[in-house]
Amino acid sequence: MTGPKISVVIPMYNGLPYVKKALESVFAQEYPAHEIIVVDDGSTDGSAALIQSYGERVRYKRIDPSGGPARPKSVGMAMATGDFIAFLDHDDVWFKGKLKKTADYITRYPNVGFFCSDYAVRYAHHGFRIKKHFSLLPNRQEFNFDSPLEKNAFEMLLNGNFVGTPSGVVMRRDVFQKAGDFNAEHGPCDDFSYWFRCAEVTGFLLISEVLFYKRTHATNLSNDSVKILQYHRMILEDLKRSHQSYLESRHLTRVLNRALARCCYTLGNATFEA
Repeated sequence: MTGPKISVVIPMYNGLPYVKKALESVFAQEYPAHEIIVVDDGSTDGSAALIQSYGERVRYKRIDPSGGPARPKSVGMAMATGDFIAFLDHDDVWFKGKLKKTADYITRYPNVGFFCSDYAVRYAHHGFRIKKHFSLLPNRQEFNFDSPLEKNAFEMLLNGNFVGTPSGVVMRRDVFQKAGDFNAEHGPCDDFSYWFRCAEVTGFLLISEVLFYKRTHATNLSNDSVKILQYHRMILEDLKRSHQSYLESRHLTRVLNRALARCCYTLGNATFEA
């Protein structure tokens, strides 16, 4: 196979109702994965036996329960041997062109290390109608798609998590080597904080095409809006403390302060509604 070698990392915890379809969506890719790594965060529902039944088609690693999604992703990244790492949550489903179309962009823009695509999703607050993630971005007009992001990705992330779920992300392995592991202290928002660290070391490219389906259900970690906003506030406060020189050098301190103010305001409203 010519082209970039893409390792697929699937973090899993009690994924029996969903992970089979996730795996099948990887097997069905037009552009084959270099390897498929499933990191099991101490499942107790029989999903481990299902993964092991695939034999050598899947590299399976079981770890002691960590209580969050950060460690399984970090372990999977450390295991990966491909040029690029693609994430897939165990309850999401890729469309068959996901890796091929991303590989085409990788080849076209070799200096970019972080790629993410649009996806289809149903949210309760949108009446469970299918929506395109990028269409829901309040500042969509500020993005350019299908070519390297022209604006500072770090600044754009301060205005909202435009990346969304990890299942759309494909990043060069050396980005992980520079950015390090996911931060377990940021709970279900560990991915949001990680994108900031990626933005410090590489350029971003947003693929406008919908390349996968994010499944929503009662056990999604993102269901508790108050908890998510509390973590977002923590992440922004951590950035303010730990990235002061970066923020000042790029004149982003006021942008972060405004983002933190918006987060606190929204958190107050959400707490009141709850």
